This record gives sequence, structure tokens and C-alpha cells, in this order.
Amino acid sequence: FGTSPGYVHDQFELHVDHELRRNILVSADFSVDDHDLLRLSHGIDVFRYEGKIQYQLSDGYSVHLVYDHSQQHGSEVNSAYSHNVFLLRLKKAF
Repeated sequence: FGTSPGYVHDQFELHVDHELRRNILVSADFSVDDHDLLRLSHGIDVFRYEGKIQYQLSDGYSVHLVYDHSQQHGSEVNSAYSHNVFLLRLKKAF
């Protein structure tokens, strides 16, 4: 472990939920991650946000519509990327 440069991870998160009606819940998430390798000039920043609408059905079922976006920026060549994900979920609580 003597040659390991070390690693520092700083993270900030914000999460908000709002109940629009009795059976509709809207959520939003935002996060920033800062990854730094000590004694090296390498670092990665990740920005992520997500929006979700949850609709509660009868008998413990729920439908979720989710949008997730992430962006990564780094000090290395070709380390930047972004993605968008859309999900439709059906869940059952037992």
C-alpha cells in the first residue's frame, strides 16, 4: 500500500418528495460527486439528477415513471460521458 496515491470522495445530495394527491408522489434527486486521487492529477466529477412520479394503485401495487441523467467529467482523456435513462416500473408490496 505504500505506493497507493490515496483517494478522497466528496459528495453532496439533495432529495425532495412532494405528495400531489393521496396516491401520487413526485420525487427529485440531485447529487454532485467529486473523486480525487491524492498525489496524482486525476479527478472525476459526476453530476446526477433524477425525477420520479409514483402512482399508488390498490392492493399494494404502484407504478413508477423515472428519468435519470448523469454526466461525468474527468481529467483523463476520454473520461467524459453522459447518459439518460427512462424507466417504467410496476411494483407490488407484500
